[in-house]
Amino acid sequence: MDLQLLGVLQDLGTPYASLYVNKDKVLFIGLKVESMDSCVFKSLLINVSFHDIDNYFNGEIGLRQIANNSTKRYMWSRKKGTNGTLLNLCQKELLDNIDEDDMYDAFFCTQEALIKYHLEQLKIS
Repeated sequence: MDLQLLGVLQDLGTPYASLYVNKDKVLFIGLKVESMDSCVFKSLLINVSFHDIDNYFNGEIGLRQIANNSTKRYMWSRKKGTNGTLLNLCQKELLDNIDEDDMYDAFFCTQEALIKYHLEQLKIS
């Protein structure tokens, strides 16, 4: 899957939650997952709507609830410089990897304005 990074939603020293878009303007949140192999980056990839992201920024919904509502859920494994591979996940597998319902915290998101700008541009085009 070819994804473009729109910005980091939560940065906890390293990006924990990031927002991506594909060529069809479908949005995904990538949540970092620890990997046993230091050369492989793993993320939960969750399909989200523009409305989900608005609700997240407004503090009305957290990442676990967004994941619970998502219909497309993947484990995304990749090495630097590659698109990686996707493995479909059932809802239980996804939620087993998300411990708590992380709510939006502006302290951990320095790119909110940039992300909102990108979202507006996607809605217009």
